[in-house]
Amino acid sequence: MMRLSRFLRNVARDAAGSTVIETALIVPVLLTMGLGTMDVSRIMARQNELQKATNEVADIALAATPDTDTKKQTLKSIIMTSTGLSSDKVQISTIYRCGTATSFTEGQGNCASGEKQYTFIRVTLTDTVTPMWTNFGVGAAIPIRVVRQIQTS
Repeated sequence: MMRLSRFLRNVARDAAGSTVIETALIVPVLLTMGLGTMDVSRIMARQNELQKATNEVADIALAATPDTDTKKQTLKSIIMTSTGLSSDKVQISTIYRCGTATSFTEGQGNCASGEKQYTFIRVTLTDTVTPMWTNFGVGAAIPIRVVRQIQTS
């Protein structure tokens, strides 16, 4: 016991020893913050990638209205290729809105007589990103969902 207390006193008096102790305390905190920053950057980059894919689909849909199932399947294939998502994580559907309504409906022709019906393509992309910190039992995979409506008429 006497040796340990003498050792600690010597380390406390020695400036080099205090630097080692301070470094030992600070490095794990800085390392954790750095890894966390990298993971948050990866999550944000994936979110941005999915949003860019919906922008690409919007450009294509406005150039050539996807009014058939074949055209919708082509759009889906483009998204799957550009994002690496599987077929079950990409949904493309046609939705409608009547006049100045704020909600969308799935069925066509549900508008009141004389009310203008607008057609939209809804693109829904879902993905999950698994951060590094889940390997240490902290947190879980983070779901990402991007939904975009594109007015075609």
